[in-house]
Amino acid sequence: MVEITNFKNSGEIRRIMRGGLLRGTVAALLFIATPLTASATSEKDLQVAARALSFVSNMPAGSVDTAVLYDPANAASKSDAEAIHAYLAAHPAAGKAKLAPRLVAADDLSSLSSAKVAFIAEGASAYTAAIAQTAQSSGIVTLSSDLACVQGGHCVVGIASAPRVEIFVSRAAKDAVGASFASAFLMLVSEI
Repeated sequence: MVEITNFKNSGEIRRIMRGGLLRGTVAALLFIATPLTASATSEKDLQVAARALSFVSNMPAGSVDTAVLYDPANAASKSDAEAIHAYLAAHPAAGKAKLAPRLVAADDLSSLSSAKVAFIAEGASAYTAAIAQTAQSSGIVTLSSDLACVQGGHCVVGIASAPRVEIFVSRAAKDAVGASFASAFLMLVSEI
């Protein structure tokens, strides 16, 4: 480490700082200008989702059929679904409910009839409108880390855990599937 007293003059310090500062500024601007893309559902997202499900007032106690939906034509979507499934199988508690996850290809929505909860994996956005329609007719609470799903009214709950935890609830989707949440929970989330 070089101490400031080793420099001959303040001009040399400014030159060194300017170069480092300029590179840092350019790097920061590139990071800010880069659009964020959808990413795989994180373990933290799933922890938050399970906690959110514990606030569903009309969630049955005991074993709850839980679909993990993915786009079968998208390898990243299937991989995300498998990770969601593995996490939920290892950590099934969601309040009084015990989630019983199963993988479901989003092009086979007929197998959702017994599900009460559905997690929508990354990359399944082409199917969210059809999933929402099935969820409405079967009363399925849908969750996703893809916030566009909630903003479009296709998912009931959207979770973002980075850089900070945020939970979004689509009022239209919630009402359409007949889900009700504890009022204390609704005060802590952003309703869209």
